[in-house]
Amino acid sequence: MEVMQREEFKYHLNAVIHASRRTRWIVVVMVVASILAFIAFWNSRRSCWAFERLTKAHQAAQWCPWSDSLRAKLSDSQREKFDQSRKWAINAGLWDKNIDAKDSLAISELNVKEFRRIARVMASKYARSRIDHSMIVKIPFFGIAFDVNDLEIFSGITFVVLLLMLQFGLSRELCNIHLTFDKIAAGIHPADENKSENYAEARNYFQVLAMSQVLTVPPSPEKLANRLQIYLPKILLITPLSLQFLIFVWDLITFEQGLALSASNTVAVYIIGGICLVFIALLTLRCLRLAFEMDREWHQRAVDWKIIETDSRLQPAPC
Repeated sequence: MEVMQREEFKYHLNAVIHASRRTRWIVVVMVVASILAFIAFWNSRRSCWAFERLTKAHQAAQWCPWSDSLRAKLSDSQREKFDQSRKWAINAGLWDKNIDAKDSLAISELNVKEFRRIARVMASKYARSRIDHSMIVKIPFFGIAFDVNDLEIFSGITFVVLLLMLQFGLSRELCNIHLTFDKIAAGIHPADENKSENYAEARNYFQVLAMSQVLTVPPSPEKLANRLQIYLPKILLITPLSLQFLIFVWDLITFEQGLALSASNTVAVYIIGGICLVFIALLTLRCLRLAFEMDREWHQRAVDWKIIETDSRLQPAPC
């Protein structure tokens, strides 16, 4: 007899497909949110491109026309910035590299004033651009914005909600797969004369279910999943935790700057952000356990139904 009626199998297959699809969409949204949060963090650093352009414009306006007498009065670190500001002005097309600061005929007071005016205008535009696009984080589609100093709070809350949804999705997907495999296995009896045929039918159902998987890599007789294939999708699950930890550490480094701006807001960010980080770590661990348990379920069924040979080296390691 057949291991499972085909019509009945369709319902189980649809349940597994829908559960797997929900999990994939949650992971996609989580990864997109992580990328957006990382972009906001990266652009808020003092060493970002926008801030460097702003600094070079201010320095060029201050040190033009880069005379040797002024350079001699500067420290070694300031001399490096002095030379870099001149290179910036030349690369920006605001200053002629052939003009020597010693040549008083080539450098008139009018040229210096005009250059400084242009440099200050550019610095003002860079400052406005930094405020609009780096210090203020705008969320696409929703039309809202928040200060980049609150990034730790909003990213933490977002990741907690997404990881909760992912945990529920993985739990339901694992339950659906387990119920489906148990239903298939119920039709295989040790004393059944058609045991080999039932195994063949079970292998067919196994392969149909395996074709609906993306983030999980079920074993197959043609090619066993190696360690890289097993662990690589799990990296997506730890992305929120890694990013939230990075933001938390960066806020610790810039703690004094936050206190100088607003002590109450800084303390609130650290408390709420720290609580979110703990929840994110716990939820990430739970999601990883579910993901590895799902890998073990696929591997064990593949061994039981003679799809692959037992190979402990390729079994998913416990989390």
